[in-house]
Amino acid sequence: MTVTQHLRIIFARRELRNVLLAFTLGFGVIGGVGLAVQLFDDWLTLSFWLDAAQFVLIQIALILIYMSSSKKEGARFCLDTNFYLNRYKKEQPQWLWLKRTGKDNDAKLEARQGFGPEDIVKCCCEKADENCKCGEKNKEEGNAQNDEPKGVTIHYKYDANNTILSQSVMCWCPESPLKLDQIRFHLEDEWYNLPWFISEGALEQTLLRFNANSTKKFDYNGSTLSLKSIETPADDPKHQITFNFRKSTYFSYLATNMLPEVKLPGGVSYREMLEPGPKLHAFENASVENHIGLSCMFLTTDDHFIIPVRNHNVTVFKGQLSPSVSGAGNLSTCSNPDHSSFSPMAWLIHETAEELPFLQRKTPNVETLPIPYRELEHAFEDARFLGLSRELRRCGKPELFFSYALKMDSTQVRKLTKGPLQDKDKDKDKDKDKNNGQETEGKSKHSQDLNENEGYLLISLADIHKALRMEDNKKKQITSIVLTHNGKKYELSESLLVNLIFYFRHHPA
Repeated sequence: MTVTQHLRIIFARRELRNVLLAFTLGFGVIGGVGLAVQLFDDWLTLSFWLDAAQFVLIQIALILIYMSSSKKEGARFCLDTNFYLNRYKKEQPQWLWLKRTGKDNDAKLEARQGFGPEDIVKCCCEKADENCKCGEKNKEEGNAQNDEPKGVTIHYKYDANNTILSQSVMCWCPESPLKLDQIRFHLEDEWYNLPWFISEGALEQTLLRFNANSTKKFDYNGSTLSLKSIETPADDPKHQITFNFRKSTYFSYLATNMLPEVKLPGGVSYREMLEPGPKLHAFENASVENHIGLSCMFLTTDDHFIIPVRNHNVTVFKGQLSPSVSGAGNLSTCSNPDHSSFSPMAWLIHETAEELPFLQRKTPNVETLPIPYRELEHAFEDARFLGLSRELRRCGKPELFFSYALKMDSTQVRKLTKGPLQDKDKDKDKDKDKNNGQETEGKSKHSQDLNENEGYLLISLADIHKALRMEDNKKKQITSIVLTHNGKKYELSESLLVNLIFYFRHHPA
């Protein structure tokens, strides 16, 4: 391990990285002032220029160490949608996105899959938009997927006001939403094995850097469900689809799906080794861990979604809006009461109790969710499976999406989010909930998972149709999906966007 690699690992810890930042700023200020004073005294001397060169080199080294020790999204994976359109060209027919039609109060979002000639045009000429003739060429050929020069980055252009592109592709979608008992989880007696070039050459460095939250705290290496294959058996009238899993661990996911742009020893990235494109590997042949993720949107009787706001203290997806309930498919969260089988129902019951416990608070004249497992299982018979996607950002990670219609309206839910779950927790809910200095609509801290969320929003379907936008920062190469709610702009997580796309696909406006 080189000295620079060792320093990146050391300063990846939050406390030490803050110390490095303070030292870098202090060194820059003091050194800059010292050089400025010396500049007026004897700037013509050799000593001054040697001191200046030494100061600049040290300052650059400190900045590089600080930047290279980052664990944010930008250090883990690319945030530019154009990158994925170029990298995974053969996945474009499966691309998930939204198209807005109408304006103002008549605006409606339509779920789309794949692109037509009028949806996006390709530009490879580096000319200003008004002088570019690439779009005309695309339309003449009548195919948005026509051949382009090899080795050239294509710039995809679209109607920025009414086009919202995800960074995920369709994997499987039923013709109509399925009940949860139509989905089968099957765990095989098999373990996922990391590729040898990761387990032997990069795993230790990866864990030391990206598993270091602080000098004392490390992530728990929980057991996960790694998706091995999908079956749609024609001879099984009950189960419309079967997901076959093998056992895995969080660390295997961290070292494959979660860090695609991080460089392996030798300078090649995880993505270039594991999922280089232009098409994703089938689950049966994939080298990445591919543990399953699950997300569910809760909708009130007056068409409002419950949308959590993630905490700013988490490592990734800071402050973003997320699905009502979301999380990884672990052995514990997906385990049925018999502890010998697994199901999406078990996951939904477990995660709802952890992330939205206020929905189970007994309240007069409100049909809240029950607490006993069997009663909650009966209530979730109305939950529906919407589809399966693969997230390109995380090397084709599979994600299952669901929806559930509550039997209460937004006013009732809003009251539940502000009230205490138990008497002993009353004092915890007295402080105002803040999100960058602004109040959110509800906050609760009744489980460990809730520390990831700092509040909840209740956003109507009509507002989503009108206010959802795509922002593309070409200079920083960052694509964001944003939603303005009550005068504040929020960024959406990828899982929330795709959950909405599947919902609109099955429930067109």
